[in-house]
Amino acid sequence: MLFDNRRNAAADFDRGIAVTALGRVEEVKTRSRKEVLGLYLSKHPTLEGFVKSPSCRIFQVRVKTYIVVTKFQQVRRIQA
Repeated sequence: MLFDNRRNAAADFDRGIAVTALGRVEEVKTRSRKEVLGLYLSKHPTLEGFVKSPSCRIFQVRVKTYIVVTKFQQVRRIQA
């Protein structure tokens, strides 16, 4: 999964930060699904109909490593 704050501007070379999260993705099990949905819906209550539809699946990422890139070329690897 990749997160970054770039805006396609010249300042991105100095201020841009990108974080890649590497790990395993798995579907949330039935036992944990109710708890996870509760957390999700507490932040996004308008999506209740969507996430509770039979065709919707909820996944979780178990991150093992983060790769952080700053100032275009400074790279750090962080083990979770």
